[in-house]
Amino acid sequence: MSHEPLPVALAIRQTLSGVTFSNPLPFWTEPSAIDFDRRERAIEARIDALLSGEMLAPVFDVAVPRRSGGATKWLVPSINDQIALQVAVAAVVRDLERALDRGRVFSYVPNHAPASVALTREQVESWQQFQDATATRLQSSGYMLQFDLQRAFDSMSTSKVVGFLQARVEASRARDLLMRFIEQFSRHTSGLAHVNDSLFVVGNAYLSEVDRLVAAHSPDFIRFVDDYRLFGRSRVELERALARIARDVEAFGFAVNVSKLKLGSALEYFDAIAKPQYTPAGDVNEYIASRVFTDVLPADFMIALISRVVDNQEQYLNDGFGRLVLGALRKMRIDGALAETMGAYGQLSDFREHLPSNAPVIDRLCAILSNAGRSSGGAWAAVWAAFVLQDAFAAGSRKTPAFQAVEAVVTGVDRPILVRLWAASVTRSAEPKDERKRSGVVDIDQLHREGYLEAGTLSYGSDVHA
Repeated sequence: MSHEPLPVALAIRQTLSGVTFSNPLPFWTEPSAIDFDRRERAIEARIDALLSGEMLAPVFDVAVPRRSGGATKWLVPSINDQIALQVAVAAVVRDLERALDRGRVFSYVPNHAPASVALTREQVESWQQFQDATATRLQSSGYMLQFDLQRAFDSMSTSKVVGFLQARVEASRARDLLMRFIEQFSRHTSGLAHVNDSLFVVGNAYLSEVDRLVAAHSPDFIRFVDDYRLFGRSRVELERALARIARDVEAFGFAVNVSKLKLGSALEYFDAIAKPQYTPAGDVNEYIASRVFTDVLPADFMIALISRVVDNQEQYLNDGFGRLVLGALRKMRIDGALAETMGAYGQLSDFREHLPSNAPVIDRLCAILSNAGRSSGGAWAAVWAAFVLQDAFAAGSRKTPAFQAVEAVVTGVDRPILVRLWAASVTRSAEPKDERKRSGVVDIDQLHREGYLEAGTLSYGSDVHA
């Protein structure tokens, strides 16, 4: 077994600057700085403890709406456990890459840019390459069949994924740590857990097992996560291939999503993308996670995105677009905190100036928080709204109907504690800065050790129970 040093320092930076932006829930406190040396020692000790049999910190789960309907259960481990998970993935990613044919698979490409600590290349860039490859292949083949796998990650058997890792990844502490995470997550959900980009990298590699089944019947294909595009000379050829692929895929434990099957000619495809109403953003796979913006968004564009979500919640308030906006806002806030410490300009200042004056958006956000937060099933949407509302109220806003609606959520004892805590974060944000510092929890190391709900209780529990 390999005893090479684990990439702890890299994983800390990857997690805090990138991977956690793909989480389903924001963290309670976004630090502008941490003690990296102290954290590195803590993570190394945490890894040793996990490999010795210690359990994960409490893992929180939340149901996040899917654009296609229904909801997906996402897990939220502690920040330190997410860093440890990222250590394991970063250490084995080269072995995982060897399982993939990068001439066919365009998703979750490892990042090799020396100036960036990102785990993977930007997914939107990879998606565009997938689109370009589609156009190129269609020019010579003539026909394309598109299908995806139904609930792909939910269908990944824990034992099969662990077996895949044992077969494809060299024995090491990192591999053992990764398998331990996967097995512990299986206590909370079926399939490969939805946590963040780190496990999506693992799932993307595991789908190489399905690639082999597809290649046996239709060798000319490409893939983006679980979206397959097959190319052929005729409709009949592709229909026959699909029948054989569906049979083999089902025997392996997956199912073809028949509701999303598309079969057409090159002419039909190029005609479709040439139409003015065609928008690539609407065609993006749900696993293009929230880290799709390379830079901090302008404040007016951020407000426009939020307005789009609140105006059409059914289409946009989901684990695709909604999670993307949430991650982009988190990035803006961290950038703003850094800018403030340096006395520099940040987009967050403009955002905080203009959002409060947009009364229709504020009212809709308050309605989402109040209405969605009445049940555990609507908790994610309520948290999404509360997170945005943290920048909506100044100290003089306490007597407004909107602010009082948020206060009613904080004191609503019949509401889920997750929602009440996030509503309390909104009322805390309207306090004068000096008062906020006195009442807030400043030990970020402690918060990152705790489970998600436990960290929230440490941060805002006194406000909820007062």
